[in-house]
Amino acid sequence: MGEAGLKEAVYGPLLDSLAAGPKTTLQLTEEAGNNAQLPHILEALLLLCVQGHVAPALGETGDKAREQSTRRFNEALMRRSIYSDDLEALASPITGGGVPLGRIEQLCLLEWRRDKNADIAKFVWSCLATQGRSIIKDGQALEGGEANLEELNEASRKSGFPCPRRSASLRAHPGGRQYRPRDGGGWGHRHHR
Repeated sequence: MGEAGLKEAVYGPLLDSLAAGPKTTLQLTEEAGNNAQLPHILEALLLLCVQGHVAPALGETGDKAREQSTRRFNEALMRRSIYSDDLEALASPITGGGVPLGRIEQLCLLEWRRDKNADIAKFVWSCLATQGRSIIKDGQALEGGEANLEELNEASRKSGFPCPRRSASLRAHPGGRQYRPRDGGGWGHRHHR
């Protein structure tokens, strides 16, 4: 497959406009004026969606109700991540779809929402350790609690948030219960047999 590119004259102003906040297709077309026609804007939006830069959003009607129900649903999913790694997404009240978020990120978010001053790395490590798992760094499982906590804290420092940054999200390795970052570097966790 070839690469899909966008013309700067179309996607530049489009991205600038979307950076200011959500817009309808009509609003985007009006803002573009004579610089772009509707088919070009639709093509640009489609490519931006496929590349993961933008997503269609639901209308503002019902935002509060969706936000409340999504918060409760996501809370249940994050609580499940204490014991399981089978769900690697949370729901979005804005798009109505899922947002990829691995188990470790879910655990971090769960604990951070409970107590913003909590030792999040300690909580995550306790969840992993009770299941015989450990962090993988540079292809090797880290041994002992101290090494695992140190790596979780380092990931937290690098991300600027008490959770690993999104680019270091974890996903299931097709060969079994081994996990690696989506970007191919960094750290993951694995079940010890």
